[in-house]
Amino acid sequence: SITWFGEDFAYDITDEEACWELLQQPITVLDVSEKEVVYPRVSPNGEKVVNEWMGGSINGSLAAVHVLGEDEDGWTLIEGLDYYNRVIRGYVKTSLLKTVTPNDKYGVIIDKLTQRLYMFIDGKLWSSCAVSTGLPNKDQPYNETAAGEYLIGSWVGGFDSEGMYCEMGIRFNGGDLLHMVPAIYSGGMDANGNPVGDANYDICESALGRRASHGCVRVQRQANADGYSHTWLWNNLRGQKNVKIIIWDDDGRKLTE
Repeated sequence: SITWFGEDFAYDITDEEACWELLQQPITVLDVSEKEVVYPRVSPNGEKVVNEWMGGSINGSLAAVHVLGEDEDGWTLIEGLDYYNRVIRGYVKTSLLKTVTPNDKYGVIIDKLTQRLYMFIDGKLWSSCAVSTGLPNKDQPYNETAAGEYLIGSWVGGFDSEGMYCEMGIRFNGGDLLHMVPAIYSGGMDANGNPVGDANYDICESALGRRASHGCVRVQRQANADGYSHTWLWNNLRGQKNVKIIIWDDDGRKLTE
């Protein structure tokens, strides 16, 4: 299969210099709204490469694409990752391509193998915490958290997800958000989707460090020794522009002792 970072990519979080260089590389995105999708085409203005629900499209403005060719009558060959974590290659309108310079203070790497979020500040790995990325199943392959490169987008805030309340949601890829590990409330949700009663985090917190979500990245709630938690991320990255998030895939990789 095609991998986003190349077959010989090191995935070495201890190499701060290489990680920071990756976090600082300009990122090309599709210049549409955060939740708009673009379907790459087989040929300029041709049929969709893949035409299926949730598959074959690339999310706008926050998700990186690789430019593979020159302009052809207003269309350019690119590749990007869809919700099924597949590399999709095809043509998009050249006018949609926009190159963004990442934030030069903060950067985030999420490794699906270790199920950890690594926080970089000023070129150094400052801290890390446990996360849960997506757990796909046969009926919901789109639950996979796609690998690749993204920009932090809208501060969405709290929302209900199938009876679980997720606080401090921050969009990074279409419907996928970074958010605090969810709580189940004793009184459920009111008519406006707000939680009622006492919060119980036990179920979702016990799953941190392994896949568990519908595609979002659930982030540790309790502060670690560095003072890092999702609340820290929410408070400190708010107001920052173009913070880059890199998500490393786990395909073919094994944990080392």
